[in-house]
Parts: sequence; structure tokens; C-alpha cells
Amino acid sequence: MFKIVHINAVIIGVILSNSVVAGCTPPSVRVTSTLSTILSGNTVCTSDAQEEHHVDGSLWDYKRGNGDLIDARSQIGNWELVTGNLVRYTYGTNIFDFSLFANQGGTTYSFCDGNIVVAEVTQIVSGIDVGCGFAQ
Repeated sequence: MFKIVHINAVIIGVILSNSVVAGCTPPSVRVTSTLSTILSGNTVCTSDAQEEHHVDGSLWDYKRGNGDLIDARSQIGNWELVTGNLVRYTYGTNIFDFSLFANQGGTTYSFCDGNIVVAEVTQIVSGIDVGCGFAQ
């Protein structure tokens, strides 16, 4: 989801398609009180990532699942809630703080850095070690 290699491409894509992308300003609404419920113990899916948010704060990439001999799921970092309305992701020495916004209708979400969309969530799957239905 927040792979460094993809961040620039995502930001450029958002800038070019801002009228289509839901976003980080009204009518989208910043998620606060339900942030832990939405993320903890669930898998966040974007167009190119399947990140499992374990309840212990570890962050796993589902990749192709446990059974795959070439690209099995593995821990890629950690996540935590910061000040109640920010999610902090730590990938090695890289740290990112994002807000989660519920897009109009409340069925999709955007991770935002200020008013910039850094990742569009295509779905949130209940549970971990379940994947998003696509091979990464």
C-alpha cells in the first residue's frame, strides 16, 4: 500500500485525476472513533497491496499467501494509532503518518497525508491471512 516505489506514482495519479478520486476533504469524512475497529485484525486492500493489520501492531503483506513457495506472506513493518486519528506505518527506518477518510457513501476509504490522497482503499477484508482476492 505504501511502498516507497509507488508513492510518487500514486501522488502524480491523484493530482491528474483529482476530480475522480474521492479524497481528503469534504464530502469525505476523517475516520476517528472507529479507526481501530476498521483496521485492527483486518486486511486493507489497494490496487497493488494486501496489508494485514494484526492486533499486536505488526503489519504483514499477504502477497500470495502462506502456501506460496516463491512469494509467501511476510511481516513488512508495524502500524499503530497516533493521537486517535492518525495511523503510523513503520517500514524499516521509514515512518509515515496518515489519516483515513471515509469517502462519500462510506463504502470506500482514502489514506491521506494532509489533503493529498496517498492510497485508495479498494476494500477492507475482515480478518488476516485471507488476502484480497488477487495475487500481488
